[in-house]
Amino acid sequence: MKLMMKHSWFRKIRQGFTLIELLVVIAIISILIGLLLPAVQKVRESANRSQCQNNLKQIGLAINMHQDSLGILPTGGLSAATAAPGFASLGQPYAAPHQNAGWAYQILPYLEQQVLWSGGSAGNPIANAQRIIVGTPVKLYFCPSLRSPTTIEVSSCPFGTTNSDGSSILGQSLSLAQIDYAANGGELGLLNGGFMPSSSPPIKMSQIFDGTSTTIAVGEKQLDMLLLNQFTVDDGVGYCAGFDINTVRFSAKVSNGSVSYVPPAANYNSGTDSGSFAFGSSHPSIFNALFFDGSVRPILYAIDQPSFIALCTRNGKDIPQTVP
Repeated sequence: MKLMMKHSWFRKIRQGFTLIELLVVIAIISILIGLLLPAVQKVRESANRSQCQNNLKQIGLAINMHQDSLGILPTGGLSAATAAPGFASLGQPYAAPHQNAGWAYQILPYLEQQVLWSGGSAGNPIANAQRIIVGTPVKLYFCPSLRSPTTIEVSSCPFGTTNSDGSSILGQSLSLAQIDYAANGGELGLLNGGFMPSSSPPIKMSQIFDGTSTTIAVGEKQLDMLLLNQFTVDDGVGYCAGFDINTVRFSAKVSNGSVSYVPPAANYNSGTDSGSFAFGSSHPSIFNALFFDGSVRPILYAIDQPSFIALCTRNGKDIPQTVP
């Protein structure tokens, strides 16, 4: 009987882990986590990339519906300095080509954002409606690999002209909703992309002479990650901005006959607020691009220069050597 009790007591003692066994278990768990983490991150990035592509597809549908409804493509707007959404009267915004706010504002009615486009239930003056519009983020305008829908608070709005009722948002303290996508302006200085300033004659889909399947409409924009969600040269004015690097990007800059190539590139870490003219993203190796035929395709950062310039020009009679 005593012998049996001893064995029972010994078995109870052996039910726990020794320190060495515990350390071994912890080490095994750590190794497994280390092996699984990259796989989890890869799956998450794949899902984010798919969502980003879907965002661009919806934007593509809206651009085509704008063309079908008004007979022209959205314009790039005027300039960041005069980019507040323009109204004929409260609740009645101007449409392209008379709207100086950018393309991302102009397509809102075709993204089931008619209420936001018209300023919602804001009462007089018109500046109240403008405050709502520029400060309301649109989920489709954000790539989940980069950030969630974001606004930036400013103590003095840097844009806006006097409305017909005498009101203005210029100098007001308000929120500015951002955007992670930019329209294709082609080669800066030649204005041969798919989006023109509202001060120029509007473009029709039939004027994409190089082919809608080989001309970029909208793509992800390159940003400085050290200044993300701060008011910067290329990411601060918001999605309503007119013809400006907040909402329009380029494949090259042309000045006095000299061409300076602007290659697509990944988001970077600088902190200098120099502003980027380039397309890019937080995705490894590629950025997503919407073409005028409605397709969305990844474009490698390593794409050759002639091909990328060809993909960004609507009328260059240039054939890309590399087609995504």
